[in-house]
Amino acid sequence: DWLFNMEFAQFSDQTTTLSSNASYNITSYVKASIAENATGTVYTAAATDVDSTSLTYVLGGLDAGLFNISSSGAVTFRTSPNYEAPTDFGSDNTYNITVRAFDGTNYSDAQEVAITVTNVAEAGDAVISLGSGNGQLIAPVQVDGGKWFYYWDRSGDGTSAGVDYVNHNILDAIFKVNAFGFVNTTVANADGSYGSTDAYRFGAINGVILALPTIGGAITSAPFGANGVGFYQPGTAIGSATASNGSNGTNSTYNDLLAVWDAYNGTSTNTSTNSSWIDGTPSNWKAEGFYYWSATTTNVGHAALNTSSGFVQTLADTNAAYVVLQVL
Repeated sequence: DWLFNMEFAQFSDQTTTLSSNASYNITSYVKASIAENATGTVYTAAATDVDSTSLTYVLGGLDAGLFNISSSGAVTFRTSPNYEAPTDFGSDNTYNITVRAFDGTNYSDAQEVAITVTNVAEAGDAVISLGSGNGQLIAPVQVDGGKWFYYWDRSGDGTSAGVDYVNHNILDAIFKVNAFGFVNTTVANADGSYGSTDAYRFGAINGVILALPTIGGAITSAPFGANGVGFYQPGTAIGSATASNGSNGTNSTYNDLLAVWDAYNGTSTNTSTNSSWIDGTPSNWKAEGFYYWSATTTNVGHAALNTSSGFVQTLADTNAAYVVLQVL
């Protein structure tokens, strides 16, 4: 007789009892879930047989070809699953398999199992939720060799028309970790707080790893020069002729916020003036003269960029501006 138990890394409370053969009494969980891109065991089959201690396991079902099973019953994906590109038979991220145990003579009844692959927020998703009260990231653009930047829709209304602005003190409380995971305790901002800087600008919201962008380029080393705070920045030829198309080419002049502006302002190498602006605002972002915060510090607070013109301004941290975040 068999006593067959299935164990999962994650499982539901739904059970099934199969009794097609009176000598069998198979009770097990029939659902499991795993986050996309994960590796390792997604499901473990375990069985006992009063007549044998040497058991092997066999996979079956519509999606069996996408999995391996070890001699100990560990089931793994042959290729790490991608939620955005499901490969299961129904293309619905529910992978259907069956498992049987074999003692060398007889097979157990087949246990049907549904393994669900769940979505994980990652760069390139059209919308990324930041959890209750934090809104969402929308309107992604990819520039400067593959970096993903999103407009922070703090109101959660799905547009840039809501009340999405924020003062920098709120950002300083979130984005104050460097690339090595250390919290800023040594580099003070203009107001004396240990918040965001060009080095200490990483953080997480609802498990999503993010970075507050720098203003970008050489401006960080010459904050009050001709190419610094208080000046319009010159465009480069890296942008596209049609602003809505942007550019993912590597930008040797700018990075972060200015790289976004430069990618969406066309191919002109001119500089905006008070009478003629060079707009580099991506579609569905807040435009028309509004400023976006950066992590770059100034003697007043932090630098902010007007994407409608390429003008870099310094604002006290108590002022309000909009936010772009890089998804890592």
